[in-house]
Amino acid sequence: MFLPVAIGLLATFLSILMFKVENMMGIWQRMIFVCSFGWLLYEFSSNTALRKGNTWTKGLFVVIVILSALKLLLGD
Repeated sequence: MFLPVAIGLLATFLSILMFKVENMMGIWQRMIFVCSFGWLLYEFSSNTALRKGNTWTKGLFVVIVILSALKLLLGD
């Protein structure tokens, strides 16, 4: 439960940095992607995303998939 919250807080902090330090915006976006994708791989490799009763992880996974799809559709 700690890892999803930490990744969420990190993504929020990096999103704020994208507007504060605009000349490094691409680096912050890539860091968000790497952290989120790494967390996704960790969840699937440890099989915690598929356990019964673990609705938090499933919900966060759906949100990440939707946001990733929107990013691909809208581009940078």
